[in-house]
Amino acid sequence: MHKKIIDIAKAHKKISAIVLIVIAIGSYITYKKSNTTANTVRYITGVVTKGTIVSTVSATGQTSASNQLDLKPKVSGTIISIPVNNAQEIKAGTIIAKIDASDAEKSVRDAVTNLKSAQLAYDKLTQPADDLSITQAENALASAQDAKKSAEEDLKRSYTDGYNTVASTFIDLSTTMSGLHDILYTQHGLDAYTSSLSEYNALNDSYTIADSAYQHNLTDYKSIALYTSNDQIGTLIDETYGTTKTIATVVKDLNNAIQEKISNQNQSHDTRTDTNVANLGSYTDKLNADMQSLLTAKNTIRSDTDTIASSDRTITEKTQSLIKLKSGADPLDIQSQKLTIQQRQNDLTDAQEKLADYTIRAPFDCIVASIPVNVGDEASSGTTVATLITKQKIAEVTLNEVDVARAKVGQQATLTFDAIDGLEIAGMVSEIDSVGTISSGVVTYSVKLAFDTQDDRVKPGMTVTAAIITDVKQDTLLVPSSAVKSKNGTKTVDLYENGSPKTVTVETGISNDTRTEILSGLKEGDTIVTQTTSANSTTQTSGQSGFRIPGIGGGGNRGAVGALGGR
Repeated sequence: MHKKIIDIAKAHKKISAIVLIVIAIGSYITYKKSNTTANTVRYITGVVTKGTIVSTVSATGQTSASNQLDLKPKVSGTIISIPVNNAQEIKAGTIIAKIDASDAEKSVRDAVTNLKSAQLAYDKLTQPADDLSITQAENALASAQDAKKSAEEDLKRSYTDGYNTVASTFIDLSTTMSGLHDILYTQHGLDAYTSSLSEYNALNDSYTIADSAYQHNLTDYKSIALYTSNDQIGTLIDETYGTTKTIATVVKDLNNAIQEKISNQNQSHDTRTDTNVANLGSYTDKLNADMQSLLTAKNTIRSDTDTIASSDRTITEKTQSLIKLKSGADPLDIQSQKLTIQQRQNDLTDAQEKLADYTIRAPFDCIVASIPVNVGDEASSGTTVATLITKQKIAEVTLNEVDVARAKVGQQATLTFDAIDGLEIAGMVSEIDSVGTISSGVVTYSVKLAFDTQDDRVKPGMTVTAAIITDVKQDTLLVPSSAVKSKNGTKTVDLYENGSPKTVTVETGISNDTRTEILSGLKEGDTIVTQTTSANSTTQTSGQSGFRIPGIGGGGNRGAVGALGGR
């Protein structure tokens, strides 16, 4: 029977090969189903909770026995006192030396005086006005009002006097114009007193202009009475002054022409000419006097007007002053004075701080190692007054460039010691190197931590481990750090719902070795997958690594295949 099957297989090689392949595939599918059932995935879950998370960075180093300090003054001067001795143990704030502070003390006294002065000014500013001050302000206002009233009366009189001066002037102008006309046109004639045609025309034109101005001015004068407005009287005075000046010019020119004519004839002249010359001289004197009176009237009116304007300004000022006095100080003035007080207080504080620099004190509990100066020596900012050694122990540890970025001065730390079992001391970061040290391509930074308490069992050079607290979050959502996955900068967590996991994107905060803060994506009480397991992980991994058909390719099977594929 077997031989018969073999013969058939040899006769039908291709068909036999296909059958074997189908059998192999069927065997593999059966194997995968049984293997998948055996490797059922199991999920270990946890719950999102709220709590406190502390993030730390750890570092190791050694303790240091003491820290040496060369104490130098901030000011210059003569040392007048050194109340401590070498090797003396002193407390923080103990006076080590004093420098002559005479100038600084004077600055403080001046600052105190200025502050008191500013405070007094403020008190005076905010104090209500007394009856005497109000009465004085009211009297000042009344005086200003009286002055204005007096000036207004003076102005009224000035306009009256000015009008009367115009009336008096017109008497002289009338006489003068009549006399000029007689001299020029009704006696010898204008040509009798001129030497040329041009001179004749000039005198004639001047007279014509003066006569026109006189006639116009006379009309205005007749239309204005004493009770008319001050503006009209003022205009009339200005016009009359101009007219008088114009007529006086004609009188002067005619008198000059007659004198020149007499001189050119070189002979005695008649009585009529002498009379005309005398009349012209009389006209000149009267017109000059009239112009002076008119000018005085104009100036008096202007002065009285200015006095009234000044009185108005004074009344406004006194009125506002009285109102301000009764209503109290202006808020802006009060604020300004407060700022002045604050400035004086700042000046005093600065002076006091400067004075304090002349007394040199110990900055911490320490031992005076040496005092290289004596009383009477001159000290400056470069002079070492004393060398101090602190009793406080510190720890010096190193951090890598990642951890140092999270460390800051002032952060709390927990210190433990390899040599002292069970000892744990609280400390604080007091100093971080700003420049790192490179060794074999690795950058490290030195960090100093001050001990909160001192323990005599801690010796210099002991190994210390520091856990520096970089952040603390309270009442925040927390998950086990193993539940958080990260890929391409995205953080995810598998949320376990209805018997299966669901991947959700989350935003994380701080974390430590065991827990991670969740900022968004989950809520308190959610069930999450923290770990995934299977019954036969080794078989599962092996099945995924390559393609194998069970029963083929090993032992007799491989030989059978080879037999089929022979020839």
